[in-house]
Amino acid sequence: MSGDFYDAMNMSQELEWITELTRRAIDDLKRQILAEVPTDLVSRSWRKAADDLNRPPAGETARPGLPPVPRLARTRIKLPETETGHRPGSAAPQAFLNLQQILRKVSPSIFKVITERGTGSGFAISSRGFGVTSLHVVDKAGKLRIRFHSGKEQPARVVARHPDLDLAILSFRAESARAIPLGDSLKSVPGDKVIAIGYPLDVGLSITPATIASLKKYRGLPLIYIDTLVPPGNSGGPLVNNQGRVIGITFRKQQQSDKKGTTLALPINEARKKFEQFLEFSDPG
Repeated sequence: MSGDFYDAMNMSQELEWITELTRRAIDDLKRQILAEVPTDLVSRSWRKAADDLNRPPAGETARPGLPPVPRLARTRIKLPETETGHRPGSAAPQAFLNLQQILRKVSPSIFKVITERGTGSGFAISSRGFGVTSLHVVDKAGKLRIRFHSGKEQPARVVARHPDLDLAILSFRAESARAIPLGDSLKSVPGDKVIAIGYPLDVGLSITPATIASLKKYRGLPLIYIDTLVPPGNSGGPLVNNQGRVIGITFRKQQQSDKKGTTLALPINEARKKFEQFLEFSDPG
């Protein structure tokens, strides 16, 4: 019994040795095999794994090596406005014009108002034959005529009166009309350079460069105050910004001395509320 017991123990130890030697031999063989595998084969394996990860699901299309194109909801995103007042991707603000460019742009739209009581100024707001002037220029007038810069004179009539704004809307032959570009008076600030244009008395087209002195309200009505007196006869004429767009209608002076004083203008946004229906809903440049 004892001999068989010790023989069994010896056989067990031999098996453990054989198992350990076999394990070590297998590890050595693995290291040899890995050492002999080409480097580019390993790289190809990694690339294949990456391609498998990037492969789009069934039914989707995508460029090789890139994730499938996501399905985006069709929503309109409102881009923030920049400091210059326009949105990224939209047209940049219009550049400032010189005096000659401004006159070339607006003078065909400005006319002289002639009545038996006196004269004034006005401008066309629609190519359909509508214009505006100050109400006090045409109020109680029996006969009314207008004369454009081209020299052509024609009859006109008042189609709407707005005493609260000292504003009158005129109608005349459409072939003489060229709508003047309208601006946004809400964007005007004190210090802006402007030009008052009109037909003073018996003089031709006259321009008066000025600066916006202040923006004030009178009895709840917003008004533009410019730092220069305009000549008599300019009432109803346009106040134009440096982009050649109307921001106001001159209608009254506040004279402090022979040469000093201010001129008041009705903001075009306020006037537009009254003549919006007469526009052709286009934006003349």
